[in-house]
Amino acid sequence: MEWNEILRIERTKRKLTMKQVAEDNKIRPDTYRRWERGEREPDIKSLIQIANYYNVSLDYIMGRYTAQST
Repeated sequence: MEWNEILRIERTKRKLTMKQVAEDNKIRPDTYRRWERGEREPDIKSLIQIANYYNVSLDYIMGRYTAQST
């Protein structure tokens, strides 16, 4: 599974909108939307921020593990 799919899965599990996630993380909504669509790739700092936001490991976000870890 690709990292952008994992972002979408984690967001929808929590019943959040893309705009909510973007605002909570001080990211432009169009930027986050492009990440989820796989049109752009976030930098490592942003990936860490999103992993922390979802309370999952960076390895999980990057698709290295199938189960999230806490």
